[in-house]
Amino acid sequence: MHPAQSCVEESSHTHRCRADGETCLCDAVLCWTDSFIMYDAFGSARRLLCMSTAFQLHSGKQSIKPESRTSDSLRSAGSGSVGTRFQILSSVPQGRGERAYDIYSRLLRERIICVMGPIDDTVASLVIAQLLFLQSESNNKPIHMYINSPGGVVTAGLAIYDTMQYILNPISTWCVGQAASMGSLLLAAGTSGMRHSLPNARIMVHQPSGGARGQATDIAIQAEEILKLKRQINTIYAKHTRQPLETIEGVMERDRYMSPMEAQDFGIIDRVLVHPPQAGQDEPELVQKEPPAAAASPSPQPAAPEPATSGQSPPSSHKPEP
Repeated sequence: MHPAQSCVEESSHTHRCRADGETCLCDAVLCWTDSFIMYDAFGSARRLLCMSTAFQLHSGKQSIKPESRTSDSLRSAGSGSVGTRFQILSSVPQGRGERAYDIYSRLLRERIICVMGPIDDTVASLVIAQLLFLQSESNNKPIHMYINSPGGVVTAGLAIYDTMQYILNPISTWCVGQAASMGSLLLAAGTSGMRHSLPNARIMVHQPSGGARGQATDIAIQAEEILKLKRQINTIYAKHTRQPLETIEGVMERDRYMSPMEAQDFGIIDRVLVHPPQAGQDEPELVQKEPPAAAASPSPQPAAPEPATSGQSPPSSHKPEP
């Protein structure tokens, strides 16, 4: 641990917070400070800073003071892609102290990308940057993309899709929770044989939607554009599911919800997993399909007794006396 630093925090009156782990209580504000070396997702030290967190005791709310500024990677990881406005930090003990990571940067070191929440331009920018960086690190190691998204902006989703097809790395996609609309397209866009879903997720596909207003000519232009996008998206689904284009067009006309097994039969995913591969196992644990119920066969009727022939007496039902 490097020498502690002190920071000045303004309250109703100015007071100085100690940076050696001790606390001071002033005007119902509990100030706790400590020193960390902030590392980005790639293990490079950015700066030594003093993290100062103030807890409002009367309201229970937590606020991060301006003094505790994080690195660029942490700020970007706190945006829409991670599905939360707050930065989630995890401390990794090291010989010289602690490294403070936000959890999504920590996962990025393991070549894991999380696409969580609605897909918009901000999320697309972050995911594209992560894909390009992981390719620059190695263009043959696989990238794992976990998707839990209700969909979003078509152009933002297509930007992520094009980047997935552009880079050379194999990309395994995983559906956790749901992959709907543009999320299902990204799920299907993974490398063939590496598209997965957990057993209780759901997948939904449908045609793009939008609206237009203004002059009649402008509305006609927008209508033609959305029809082009519809044909383009149908073609992408047909490519990755290997379904006939006519089948895709029929399915996409309305919201079509699928269980993981139905999505596997349709071609959006390849496998439904319960657990990842364990040490010493060649294959992960899969969800097995239930065999079709066999048709109920009629119960066998008891055979009728043969009629007695001449010279033979029918069998007696009485037991012989002892």
